[in-house]
Amino acid sequence: MIGKCVLLLTDKCNASCKYCLQGSHEHDRIANRADYDINKVVSSIPKNTEIEIQFFGGEPLLEFNTMIEVAYKIKSMNPKAFFRTITNGILLTKDKVDRFNELDFGVLISHDGKLHKILRGYDDILTTNPELFAGIKKRAFATTATSLNYDFYEIWDYFSNEAIRLGFNPSEFPCRINIIEDCGSTDKSLMIYNNLGFEAMLKKVFCNMTKEIKRGNFDCVEFIQNASLLDTLFSRISGKQKISPMCGYDFTTVTLDLAGNLYHCPNVFTKTGSINTRGFKTGEFNPYIHTLACQNCEALLLCGGGCTASPSSSKHYDCYIKKLQYKLLIKFLNDCSGGI
Repeated sequence: MIGKCVLLLTDKCNASCKYCLQGSHEHDRIANRADYDINKVVSSIPKNTEIEIQFFGGEPLLEFNTMIEVAYKIKSMNPKAFFRTITNGILLTKDKVDRFNELDFGVLISHDGKLHKILRGYDDILTTNPELFAGIKKRAFATTATSLNYDFYEIWDYFSNEAIRLGFNPSEFPCRINIIEDCGSTDKSLMIYNNLGFEAMLKKVFCNMTKEIKRGNFDCVEFIQNASLLDTLFSRISGKQKISPMCGYDFTTVTLDLAGNLYHCPNVFTKTGSINTRGFKTGEFNPYIHTLACQNCEALLLCGGGCTASPSSSKHYDCYIKKLQYKLLIKFLNDCSGGI
């Protein structure tokens, strides 16, 4: 069952982040505006049901007017739809913030803490325009952990301190940490691999999470960070969920552009069909899940073969992270429930 629809607006971007999954390119690989069929695309989205609509890029604010036009159309046809977008924040203005609030958008700002400018190449919105981000009702940060900034606690402390500095409660500046992945364009020096410091930090996260959950505290940052991993693992152990890549792009998410072209995922701009032909098929895109190495790996239950776009030469990076997470998740479940 489709629970999320990703609308690709552009793959152009006004930044050049070192770890970008999409890499650099000379032209927009998304459909030309002349080929847009917005009404047909909107009509294809499920109605009378709660569904997440995520506007994605590139940098989606480069196509802000189109984003808002489409959001209004979707809302008029399905009041239960809700919207999210992720942005670097460079193009935020008061008018854009007001529109986001009017449509109840969840806005995720990409931000890498104290190494923000080093990794992303542009000034920190919390320094240049803090009032803009603070004005968004549903706001959060997303940080990518790399070999340069892998300590979750340093990242969480950074945003807690920034919240306090700007007169907010730390809980109002939530930060979700994503661990760097490789789709072939990533700077390999930023990959986390065989890193004892990272391993010790991750063990600390799960140790603290175990203590907090045993106290009945489900609001701790450690649990919030790992809740989706736990839900995925538990659902697969119980047989309620198919084993597939954790991103969900094989089974629960559909990705399309405004011309109606379907894509496997937002980071791989290869068309797989069209809403006109219904050519999109699920569960056929992962080149790793049926290999002997994956089938013999206990972490397959969690990662489902990993990122489908990751080149085989870089697969060991993702495997390293997923195996660590899997072992710590199983230990957590055993420690908290006496077994699974």
